[in-house]
Amino acid sequence: MSKAAKNILTLNHDEAMDFFMKSEQYHGFELPEYYTFDEVLKYVREKCGTTPHEECLQEDVSPDSLSDVNLDILLNKDGRKSIYY
Repeated sequence: MSKAAKNILTLNHDEAMDFFMKSEQYHGFELPEYYTFDEVLKYVREKCGTTPHEECLQEDVSPDSLSDVNLDILLNKDGRKSIYY
């Protein structure tokens, strides 16, 4: 028996936090097992926890303005080459 999928908009704030604090929510493809977002997510949960998003940000700093917050991962479709960064 399979679980019915839930819409993210139907979750309460605790359920949504738990959903977004899972490493597998941040990629839709296979990664080597040593690629994990768990440490980053653990840090976020410890630092922010239940604090409102606006209070977690540094004053006058928007994540959109930071150049080193995202990582582009390029994958080869046929799998004959390694993952490139």
